[in-house]
Amino acid sequence: MTRKNEFQRITLFLAILAAVFCACYCILTIADKYYSARSRLDLHMQELKGWDACRKTTPAVFRENADAVNYCLENLRAAQQNFWSNLSETQLIGLLALAGAGGASGGYFGTWTILFLGGSAIFRGIKWLLPSHTASPKREEPIRDV
Repeated sequence: MTRKNEFQRITLFLAILAAVFCACYCILTIADKYYSARSRLDLHMQELKGWDACRKTTPAVFRENADAVNYCLENLRAAQQNFWSNLSETQLIGLLALAGAGGASGGYFGTWTILFLGGSAIFRGIKWLLPSHTASPKREEPIRDV
């Protein structure tokens, strides 16, 4: 097998590996943002339910903690207006598929580009260095008298 074919096989393997890594990274990043926004929304909803139960059982305690209740309502409004918590499941699946495809193609082509440019730079550098080190001045042979 020639060296060019070996380099292409290694580059293909690395490009596929980078594509899988980038796709997984993009999908996991978006899923993390979605689920953290949803859990934050659920947390504030549970907190509001607790304050509602407090209002029904002990109104005096509820009135004393009016600032905490207002803070809870502000947090709940902010969590409800978050982009990630407003996504439906079909939008999320579409966004995850788009991120996976974009990450995979970016990783694949990025690896090919980097290795191509790096390989070209190394090849040209070696080509530039070798003639200067291997070339020696031509020595004339002395004339021999016979």
